[in-house]
Amino acid sequence: MIVLNPADRNLLMRVLETEPDLSRKGNPRLRPLSLYSTELKNLKQVAAAVERASNGQALHATGTTAKRYGNTLSNLGIWSGGDRSTNVGAAGEKLLQLAQTNNGDATVFWNQNTRAGDRIFFEHQLNRFLTGQEKLVNTLWRETFFNVQDVLDHLSEDYLRTLLADAELRGIEALQYMDSVGTEPWRFTRLNDDEKAAALVLIVRLYTSYQANQATQGDSELTTAKQYAQAMNAYQRDVRFRVAGFLEAFLDMRASLGSDFPRLTPSLEVKLRSRTTAQNPAGAGAAGAQAGPKVPRPKLPLPLQVIISGCPGSGKSNLADRSAISAQVIRTQFHSETTTAS
Repeated sequence: MIVLNPADRNLLMRVLETEPDLSRKGNPRLRPLSLYSTELKNLKQVAAAVERASNGQALHATGTTAKRYGNTLSNLGIWSGGDRSTNVGAAGEKLLQLAQTNNGDATVFWNQNTRAGDRIFFEHQLNRFLTGQEKLVNTLWRETFFNVQDVLDHLSEDYLRTLLADAELRGIEALQYMDSVGTEPWRFTRLNDDEKAAALVLIVRLYTSYQANQATQGDSELTTAKQYAQAMNAYQRDVRFRVAGFLEAFLDMRASLGSDFPRLTPSLEVKLRSRTTAQNPAGAGAAGAQAGPKVPRPKLPLPLQVIISGCPGSGKSNLADRSAISAQVIRTQFHSETTTAS
């Protein structure tokens, strides 16, 4: 059961949004930070599916599961599917070579090569962007890239590297669990170091203490915590290893390519970073913390904050009222004298 003391409540409300984005079914959803799949949840299984595909064998005895396996391999960019089941491409061949190094020991393969495997997938899709083949990169991969790009616009590379160095990857797990609206990484950035550490522990605790039948009885903060915990429990905890693989590949390739590393626009179209301004190759750091969230929130017709200025009688209040018809808005009026320092 989720239990929140006053300190927990304060910390959660400084990070989480009181209205997480909802799916069409009305359930909270988290923005994916990896290409993790419950069907092929570890790299050993992916390698086994690639091997079957390369030999022209069915991916699974059950047709529905075989289709899901095929979708997973397609999302990773290493299988064309259909009648060309033997076409696993260069990325698939690299993965098979990697799999052969573990002498059939699945545990060794999982513990030592997961990030190396995810880097193969990442480099393969990234190369398509850099060689004019971006149309071959599917929407899921683009969305994941954009979500990671946004997180790294607010959290420095040094901080992410520290989280990646933790063998249990608890901080990486919490980043995946907190990110629904897209503003949470920015809100998290505003915490001091001790608060960040406490928030990561608290968010993972929401996952482990979630109970679907827990009543919230009008407690808005507990309701928010339960909503996020419900979204978290749609993921298996192994997701943190796949998130870590995608994050590390992103960081490594960005450092290697420098200004040639691409960025995606909110419409998921690619552009080279050398054509943009005010981007820090080493991570946003303090500058990113001041920039504010860049992710549009589809539930609101306006940005999170809007300032309307003008002389008396120019229609400011009328414009605000008309613009806020379908949004939940707190309207605050500032008198001009409040801008004068005393």
